[in-house]
Amino acid sequence: MYQVRGQFHVTMDDKGRLALPARLKDALQKHGDESLVLTYFGGGVHGYTQATWRRLEERFADISPFDRRNRAFLHGFMANGTEVPVDRLGRTLLPQYLRQKAGLSKELVVISYLGWIEVWDRVRWEERLEEATREMDETGGPQEFLVGMEETA
Repeated sequence: MYQVRGQFHVTMDDKGRLALPARLKDALQKHGDESLVLTYFGGGVHGYTQATWRRLEERFADISPFDRRNRAFLHGFMANGTEVPVDRLGRTLLPQYLRQKAGLSKELVVISYLGWIEVWDRVRWEERLEEATREMDETGGPQEFLVGMEETA
């Protein structure tokens, strides 16, 4: 989502609409994006711009659907992708099946990093963040990240 970074506490209305935080709405409008592709993954609803989703489709187009693990990913992630319009006020309707799958209630957290967003139920996000922080503290993070990050004297 054009490198908007942060956590934003928002509410979902009774119709399942989410008002994107102003920074995200402004970034979308600045780049002419009028929709997002939403899908479920790992406990939350992930949102991608059309351009980012197309890159994901291109990346996964060549994996074999005959491999059981690949097929599970294609069905669980890619096939659940649905395009949703974002109105001029920055509101979008979260599809019912995604709200159910992610256990979304009225109080939500939208996180934005690496060019995409995730929408989490506030309580689920707090649990996930605690779990992720504990794991990061234990493992130190991905080795790919740590290589070359050592301080030099």
